[in-house]
Amino acid sequence: MSDMTPSRFNVNTINWCLSIGADLIALGVLLNLFGAHLSACYVLAVFSLLTMSGLLFIQFAASTFVQPDE
Repeated sequence: MSDMTPSRFNVNTINWCLSIGADLIALGVLLNLFGAHLSACYVLAVFSLLTMSGLLFIQFAASTFVQPDE
């Protein structure tokens, strides 16, 4: 945690929230807790995971192409 800058900490927090939220929504869809809104909740869970994947890719690309400090 010592090398975590505030912006990196915020991105990781957002990724965790998106992941846990999508998992909980998917579990609710699996258990049929949403009734008539089942398909909309499933799309929300998939969109949440897609957003998280995009953020992780951007974070990976940014860390890969950063010039090392000398």
